[in-house]
Amino acid sequence: MSKEDKTIVLLITAEKRQSGTQSLTEYSGIFAAEREALNETEKNVFDMVRERPDCWSLGCVTGYPESLFTEVEREALRNHGIGKRFSM
Repeated sequence: MSKEDKTIVLLITAEKRQSGTQSLTEYSGIFAAEREALNETEKNVFDMVRERPDCWSLGCVTGYPESLFTEVEREALRNHGIGKRFSM
């Protein structure tokens, strides 16, 4: 197993909601080490990040490899752990 195979990936999903005349975008994140708990779009982004570590987007999902995490993402990882969705 290569080092890339163990990389943690941060997946951020943007979900747009309409409330009357106002539009609201809600963001959620998940730190993933494997693809099992992910939906199809998240799995595709997860695979792209693992194959070529960089920031990748597909539809409403953006993924970041662990190598690009700032201290803010590292703190969120410590607080939320791997495989648990959280609001942003």
